[in-house]
Amino acid sequence: MIAGAIFVAKSLKQRKENKAYIELAVLLIAATEFMQMKKSLSKTERLKSRKQIDKLFKEGQRLNVPLLRAFYMIKPFADDDKSVRLQFGIGAGSRSFKRAVDRNRIKRLGREAWRLQKEPFFLQLEELNKALNVFIIYIGKELPDYQQMYASVAEVIKKLGGKLK
Repeated sequence: MIAGAIFVAKSLKQRKENKAYIELAVLLIAATEFMQMKKSLSKTERLKSRKQIDKLFKEGQRLNVPLLRAFYMIKPFADDDKSVRLQFGIGAGSRSFKRAVDRNRIKRLGREAWRLQKEPFFLQLEELNKALNVFIIYIGKELPDYQQMYASVAEVIKKLGGKLK
């Protein structure tokens, strides 16, 4: 699809077509590239190190939104091979949710909501040349549905974006 949009833009440019058509082709290219962005949560983006998680709880800052508590640490980005700009983890307490099936479902919902909403946030971090570790704890008492988790994660991302500036 991107190749087709590029072909259209080049052919319009060669024929010196109307400027509006060229702008439309450029917008089409940008839209297809955005849709093709890889929305994944790779292993390197997952916060799994016990040391880093403990450091977040001890030295990091926290914020609360309905259903979630987020611990985060903002730091300058180091351009070495091992550094990752954005790392994320999520957990649910065993006091509120006795069954591992429920805790795992909460974590799955949270990871999916984060995965789908992190891209603009990641771009903001790149622009400011900062790195961020985030660990979210689900503090609700009942099993959430996807819409509740999505809205809560969106609010966390919005508040963290405000803290970056």
